[in-house]
Amino acid sequence: MVKRKLTEGNNFSTAKRVWLSLLVALIIISIGFSICIATGAIGYRVNTDIALAYPKVEYASQLTPEIDLDGSYYFTTDSSFKVLQITDVHIGSGFMTLQKDGWAINAVATMISVEKPDLVVMTGDIAYPVGIQTGSFNNLKQLKLIALMMERLGVYWTMVFGNHDAEEVSSHTKQDLCDYLTGSDLKYCLFKEGPSDIDGKGNQYINVKNSLGLITQTLYMLDSHSYREEGGYDNIKQSQVDWYSDKVDQMIEDNALLLDAIDPSLLPGDLSPFTNPNSLIFIHIPLREYETAWDIYSSQGNTLDVNYIYGGMKGPMKPVNCGEEEDDLFETALSLGSTTGIFCGHDHLNNFQISYKGIRLTYGMSIDYTAFTGIHRQGSQRGCTIIRCLSNGTWTSENSNFYQAKYDSPARTEKVTFN
Repeated sequence: MVKRKLTEGNNFSTAKRVWLSLLVALIIISIGFSICIATGAIGYRVNTDIALAYPKVEYASQLTPEIDLDGSYYFTTDSSFKVLQITDVHIGSGFMTLQKDGWAINAVATMISVEKPDLVVMTGDIAYPVGIQTGSFNNLKQLKLIALMMERLGVYWTMVFGNHDAEEVSSHTKQDLCDYLTGSDLKYCLFKEGPSDIDGKGNQYINVKNSLGLITQTLYMLDSHSYREEGGYDNIKQSQVDWYSDKVDQMIEDNALLLDAIDPSLLPGDLSPFTNPNSLIFIHIPLREYETAWDIYSSQGNTLDVNYIYGGMKGPMKPVNCGEEEDDLFETALSLGSTTGIFCGHDHLNNFQISYKGIRLTYGMSIDYTAFTGIHRQGSQRGCTIIRCLSNGTWTSENSNFYQAKYDSPARTEKVTFN
């Protein structure tokens, strides 16, 4: 009887110790979690203050967009129109990315302030709600940080969605992000949700016109979606391709009507740039043709169909991380003869431009300090892509690395290598 009581007493003591240990562990976890949340909130407030501390960009004469009869935006200029492509900013807004977010904000704000573009096009993955890497799943808060910075800079901008902007684990849907971008008082954001009867969000176009009202360049933004249910990256859908095709026809028709109405003495001698106005496409995930063109160049060098122009390929996972299926966007663009350039992001270490069958396929230089281990220490891929649309419908582009003298700033404190 005494032995049983002693055993019961020992069991009670053991159970008590286990429960106490669990309680202490729970308290420690709760305290740690609270510290992480508080640190993230304080850090986000600090980075917001940093984003709002940059002075407004001073233009000699800033172009102001107008709204066309169909609700689309357009700019008017008889000079060149400067577009700055920014891609894969990857704001984390959590306790694990406080410093890296500050670096990313500084990189974007500094390059925009120096370049003074007429329009910034961000080609996806502004937000990075991968909580195990960042400490935050709040993609809306991540997007807001960049949107508020753009308001402070006073520079017009729009964006396409990337595969990370509205991850399944994120706290807000893509629709929530659209509602913020279109429903908030964002004076400089030109983002439009796009037609409701086609796939994706953010399908839109912005025209550049001359003083006669003729379209000299159309900039198409298309949602390249994120992941397939079967695995792998998704593709542009046929409804989007059809919409794009209809819009190219519309631009041709709009210019034709104007050419008939304008006094011939006011028209330039060469009307070819206006009969089928040139266009550029901006997406996040590269088309399969990027892979095809690079494979041909890698094995054969320049050919009749392929011409290497600049930049390099480093992946990271494979040379080109395109959609898993086929889509008709490239073939449609080729047949319509309007689009001569396609710009994407997604593959952070790729920054090449290669011409394939007359269409230049371009990777924008990325910002990312967070998504891949050690990428904050790699400097060769970080920067922007400068695109100059000329009044005759042609265009030029160039990569511009962030670590050159013209972008020097006190906040550029990260240490990088170029290998």
